[in-house]
Amino acid sequence: MKNKLYQLGSSGSLPRDHRYKNILANEYRLIKLSYPHIDEFQGKVAECVQAYSRNEEKKLRIIEIGCGDGLTTGTLLSSCNDIDLIAVDIEPEMIKLAEKNLAEWRDRRTFELIISDALTYLYSEPDCSFDIVVSAWTLHNFNKSYRLSVLNSIYRVLKPNGLLVNGDKYARNDVTHHESLIIQMKRFFDAYLPIAQYEFLRDFVIHNLEDESPERIMRENEFIQDLSAIGFINITNVYRELMEAVYIASKPG
Repeated sequence: MKNKLYQLGSSGSLPRDHRYKNILANEYRLIKLSYPHIDEFQGKVAECVQAYSRNEEKKLRIIEIGCGDGLTTGTLLSSCNDIDLIAVDIEPEMIKLAEKNLAEWRDRRTFELIISDALTYLYSEPDCSFDIVVSAWTLHNFNKSYRLSVLNSIYRVLKPNGLLVNGDKYARNDVTHHESLIIQMKRFFDAYLPIAQYEFLRDFVIHNLEDESPERIMRENEFIQDLSAIGFINITNVYRELMEAVYIASKPG
């Protein structure tokens, strides 16, 4: 395993918030307690990559945007044999957790963990350089202008017939989204109050409410429209549970 540090700079006009730091980074493992569908969600992301790889007879080059503590990275490494994986995250604390969580794969798979904001790293890669771009619970953290720039850059770095797999938090129509938000907020309190994780609960609730801000909220219909306008085809929803959904999309050949 290689570990590189990329300096920020080229995307300075479109800042990416450091949204997972302090207790949210140090206790990130607690997030799993309030998402009973997390394994199913992560499994579907890996399944999409597996389905694509079955049609290829070469080693696939994959980039994961926003690897966090390595949960999705580990799922990909355990599910797919012939891949060359680059996992990128802006938070040094999260990369440290990923290094620890992925230690078992150091001698078994080819992967790199890189500290960088998404757009800076994507800018550093040439056109048509990845077979697959994967992201899980990341793009919704970006403000809308930055997110659109990231999606355009993802399209640029994908090879013809390349695949985008984005498992994320999407806002549907107002009523359905509001109902899902209430259910999820209740799960936060049910998970963290009994174990006295008050500070984590407070910061995670605030974090999720910030996701609802007009400059950040990732509406499902807008996401699909953006992908289509950029040039993606075969935009398909393959999983949905409350706010979490997995979308795949292809770059034309």
